[in-house]
Amino acid sequence: MMQLQHTIWSQWADSLKKWGMEGFAAWALEAGAPLGLLGAQLIYIGQPLLSPFLPFEQTSALAGLLEDRTEARAFINFLKNGAAS
Repeated sequence: MMQLQHTIWSQWADSLKKWGMEGFAAWALEAGAPLGLLGAQLIYIGQPLLSPFLPFEQTSALAGLLEDRTEARAFINFLKNGAAS
């Protein structure tokens, strides 16, 4: 599970870095923390609609990240520390 999470986080970080959005994503996760649980629930509900665009593993990982503040902080640190190359 942890290896899959690291792989997904690396993919997200690489994409965000490519678009120059890693700072914005970290800020949005920090600022939106109080709404994380609501966002996670919306993702869970919307998974059938998102499935043509994102794999189930991606949407599940994003929902899990939003509903768990510890995990969100870990991903923010992952982005800020440039763990993705």
